[in-house]
Amino acid sequence: VSGCGASSEEMALRIILNGDAVMTSTLLHFPSVDISSHLCPGEQELELEVVSSSLVAARSRSNFLVSSSGETDKVDPAECIRPGDGTVVVRFAWPVKDAGVEGHFSQDWVDELLEGLWVLRVTTSRACKHPHVYSKSSLLVLDSIWPQRAGHWEEVGRYVCEVRSMGGRLGLMLLGDEYAQAPSFLYEESDYLFKNYFFPSQLAHSHVTFIPLGYKSGYWDQEEKHVGQRRDWMMEMMEEEEAQDHGRGRGRRKFRWNFVGNVYSSESRLDMMEAIDSLGAEFSRDAHMNLTTMWNDFSRGMATRSYRDLLLRSDFTLCPGGGNVETYRVSEALEAGSIPVLESSIAFEHIYPGHPFPYISNFSRDLGPVLLESEENLVELRKEVFSYWWELKGEIRKKLSRCLRGRKEQRDYGGEGRCAANVDKSVRTIQDSIDAELQRQRKLAQEL
Repeated sequence: VSGCGASSEEMALRIILNGDAVMTSTLLHFPSVDISSHLCPGEQELELEVVSSSLVAARSRSNFLVSSSGETDKVDPAECIRPGDGTVVVRFAWPVKDAGVEGHFSQDWVDELLEGLWVLRVTTSRACKHPHVYSKSSLLVLDSIWPQRAGHWEEVGRYVCEVRSMGGRLGLMLLGDEYAQAPSFLYEESDYLFKNYFFPSQLAHSHVTFIPLGYKSGYWDQEEKHVGQRRDWMMEMMEEEEAQDHGRGRGRRKFRWNFVGNVYSSESRLDMMEAIDSLGAEFSRDAHMNLTTMWNDFSRGMATRSYRDLLLRSDFTLCPGGGNVETYRVSEALEAGSIPVLESSIAFEHIYPGHPFPYISNFSRDLGPVLLESEENLVELRKEVFSYWWELKGEIRKKLSRCLRGRKEQRDYGGEGRCAANVDKSVRTIQDSIDAELQRQRKLAQEL
């Protein structure tokens, strides 16, 4: 691109599908592009061109196959997987609209982790009912809580077995799964798996990487989403905070600490409230607390952007666990340069290895002393936390890129029979669990 003598603003990306140009967009950085509405069953030829005026600066060509989920014809793998295919296929098994925003709750976070890769998106709710796209490398992004039915996992299982039978590498990104209820075949049939939430039993799977929950879509404006620009802006803001501190090391934001959420979902949150009450008005004088009744409370909670602005103005964010010790507020605080105060747990050593965050063993006993100690060198701690967060995100992106590009050993595939058996067993277990819960609810209703 630089050899063309053109700046990135003058460059464009042209997408040509089966000989027809379907999209042209300005190339400010490597974009994620959704062309799934143009796909129908059959072999596809995709060309990507970087264009400056009429000059084609770079071209990438790849072939892949799209098949309907009900199709049973066998296809020679050579017809689906072309040598040298550098396109990463990412299939999103989630609804197009979720939580009141365009895209999924975690769409922006996933996009950041995939930034810098040529990504072909496929969702389950586009023109072709269940398009399956095969490539040398496929990543299936799953929301484990949508929908809660065995049929969904059966559909996912068919896709997993089909991709595995084609000989390509299959990766999974498992979002949610706060209570470790996702089916076991996801672990058994994937070459690598990136997931939220830590459970000790999952350490038995060496190909699993634990990643933070990330931040809610809409947290950053469209103009702020570019990773490099956002990092530079945050660094400038913290340099201004340090300059205003005049070298005292105690540069303060508007709020000393904040907490937004409900306090009924765990003992830790009740302990936190007890500590806040016992520490008196002085402890809460420069704080912001907004109590809600449930997770993602639209009536009493804060809008995503308003919450982001609160974090940008807060020194500390109190992060007691809820249903799980890991919560969205940890990552969202880190994005804004606010220091998360965590509940002591081995889970954080796997999700945030080597982190510098303040730990609290018991909120009712330790909250006051931990904050006082952390404030002694607040500016340096904030810079250390900020640097750690961006380095961690960079390491996750590098590892994901290595996996997607096949630089990690592919696991043995035991054949379609074994894969199908694993899926059937997992789906039966989930269905049994659903049936048991329905029976429990019916019994409770009768008693009431």
